[in-house]
Formats: sequence, structure tokens, C-alpha cells
Amino acid sequence: SGGSGGYSYYQLFSLKDCKIRSIFNSNDFNPKITARYLLNDIIQIEHFGKYLYLDSSSSGCPSKKDCPLYISPVNTILPYYNIALKRYYLQVLQKINGGYEANNLGYISTMLEINDNGYHVIDIGVMSNFEY
Repeated sequence: SGGSGGYSYYQLFSLKDCKIRSIFNSNDFNPKITARYLLNDIIQIEHFGKYLYLDSSSSGCPSKKDCPLYISPVNTILPYYNIALKRYYLQVLQKINGGYEANNLGYISTMLEINDNGYHVIDIGVMSNFEY
């Protein structure tokens, strides 16, 4: 949903002891994220108190002042189970757009560890634009 695929809605439930409980709801995942252009086509992103950097030279914008940065709500989630650690994880992707949603510069990746009480953030990073 969301025009150019800018966002989707996801929920993850626990079905333990015959009880259904919501563990993750993308509508509730709204971390404070700020982004700004630096020199030489570099974007600085502040996310969970850490600074991340991304190259924006692939931008379709002729001028950075005409393309304000926008971080989308949750765009994609990738759940998986690590059999060696016996733990569940969820990778949450949010698009980094310049000016308009179709001008995707990359993604913020937030790695969550899932447990009976919900989740907690274990890692964050950025990925340059890709197609899947």
C-alpha cells in the first residue's frame, strides 16, 4: 500500500499457551529518526542515538535543496529464526527518500530480537538502494 510502495502494515503475533498476543505492530514502530545532507552527497542519519551515513549520489534530484529527506514508515519486515542461537529476529526496513517516494536513496535496517515480551533493538544500519 502507500502509493509507490512507501509503506506497508505488519503485525507479528505469539500463540503461546493457547493465548494470542501481539508482539510487533508496524503502526507502533515509530523511532525518532532525523536525516540531513552533508558535503559530497553524504546523508547523515540519527537513529536510536547513533549516527549512520549513506551515499546519496544516486539521487534523481538535480539539487539537494529541492529534495528534502524523508524517512518512510515501516516498508518491509523480514522475520527469521536462528537455529544455532534458538532465537527469533525481525529485520525492519524503512525507505530513505529524497524529495518524493519514488526517489529511493536506500534503507534504514533495524534488527530486532523477538521474545515473549515483545522485542528489543539489537542493531541498526543503512543499506544502499537495491531491488528485490
